[in-house]
Amino acid sequence: MIENIHVAMVNTALRHLAFENKLAIWDLYKAMGGKGSMKEWKKQGMVNNDYIHFLKSGYKLQGELFSGALMDFIGR
Repeated sequence: MIENIHVAMVNTALRHLAFENKLAIWDLYKAMGGKGSMKEWKKQGMVNNDYIHFLKSGYKLQGELFSGALMDFIGR
């Protein structure tokens, strides 16, 4: 696997734009564990061999992470 060196830069830019424009943002990069997390998710069987697309278990966990964050945001 070749690490995408631009992920952190794009993440920072998106967070900056969201802050400047007073937009809510959910950070999947951070929720996954940040730098190197795609390798860990692959080890857990949640990422396809292309290291881009998720498998069913990965998408399921993404949904759980997102819904949990949304519920925390709105105050359960």
